[in-house]
Amino acid sequence: MTNNSKRKYWLINILSVILVCPVVQVSSGAEVHLTAWIYNNTGWLNFHRQAFADYEALNPHIKIDMVPGTADTLVVALAGGVQVDFIYEASGRYTAPAAAGLYADLNHFIGKDETFNMSNYFTNAVEGYIRESALFGMPQTVSPAILFYNKNFTAQAGVVIPHNWTWDDLIAIAKKMTRQSAGSNTEQYGYAYENWTHYNRWPIYVWLNGGDVFSADLRQVIVEQPAAVEGLQFMKDLASVHGIAVLPGHPSLPDNNYTKQFEVGRAAMLPSTRFYNPPANMEYALAHMPKLTQQATSLISNYYSIIATSKHADESWKLIRYLLEISTKPGTIDRFTQALPSYIPNARELIINHPRAANELLWVEAMDYARMPYSPPISSWQDINNKYLTPFGRGDISARAAAEGIAREANALLNEYYAAKGK
Repeated sequence: MTNNSKRKYWLINILSVILVCPVVQVSSGAEVHLTAWIYNNTGWLNFHRQAFADYEALNPHIKIDMVPGTADTLVVALAGGVQVDFIYEASGRYTAPAAAGLYADLNHFIGKDETFNMSNYFTNAVEGYIRESALFGMPQTVSPAILFYNKNFTAQAGVVIPHNWTWDDLIAIAKKMTRQSAGSNTEQYGYAYENWTHYNRWPIYVWLNGGDVFSADLRQVIVEQPAAVEGLQFMKDLASVHGIAVLPGHPSLPDNNYTKQFEVGRAAMLPSTRFYNPPANMEYALAHMPKLTQQATSLISNYYSIIATSKHADESWKLIRYLLEISTKPGTIDRFTQALPSYIPNARELIINHPRAANELLWVEAMDYARMPYSPPISSWQDINNKYLTPFGRGDISARAAAEGIAREANALLNEYYAAKGK
């Protein structure tokens, strides 16, 4: 048995021995009306509509009203006196309402729930929702970003993607899959960035180099520090020095879209999450993000939080547990999303019994080094990223200038935010 096979065998068996006893609530009593504020996305609205109907059938005294919305509209609704019990949202819209005190600390409910086992959830995903020891959210679906690669391109180039590899390995392999036409114009690149400026993608390269975007207490941007600047420069060098990718605005980039570049066969590798579904006619496989000074990648998640002013917080927690553990079973959750359940037993069953690719266990393995990007409690964070990373990609400013600009502008707003709160 190869080392790779041994590792997969070990992982399958470790996951298989996790004891799973999710409790299906069947009860009766005085009628309780819960109001759920649900991420305004057609797929997730349909998922919750079915899950709520199933839960109400098991618990006839529970009636659930579903309101499509976002964390931003929730803030407005609560300020207007609307009663809401819990919310389902994307991780990028978590920090501001949590920091504003709108979410309850779930440790209070977990401490009273004798059947709840936190070890059944991906640790890195749960940690993304902890602020100053309080747990303000529980992840429902998760996905790290790993590499998708076109198997036709690797076969044509005669290369094999290793299980454990470095960025030197990737660059060497990507060069073999980068092809030029007769006119010396490159028609196919070995690598695509997926997104140049998004707050949950570019930090991957900073982390890979041992840098960070935020201080340990999350109050300051520190991307101007040397390791972070070097990580940004490394990201750009993949195109400008090594020639295996293109920078934003390049004429060969269809609609300035890296995912489309991969899908139309102009790039061999693309980092993305399990939320992404490649074209049906593409033969693809998966690979880990390579190691630079360390191994790192981004973790995307959706979450549930109980509203601090809920009059039915205990009933909301029971429903959230059902949504986390029962409604995410394979055959249910995969009708609405490609992401993994954060509840490990369901994730294990999904990737082993319902795989989309031959090496789906990489999604679970990558959870060991994935981390959730932090979105600070300032509404312009993504705009600031765009403002400085776009000219950096064009070559108008240096990596250091981009990093210093992001830090300077974001920290000024963060200082104002914390001063207003007296912190």
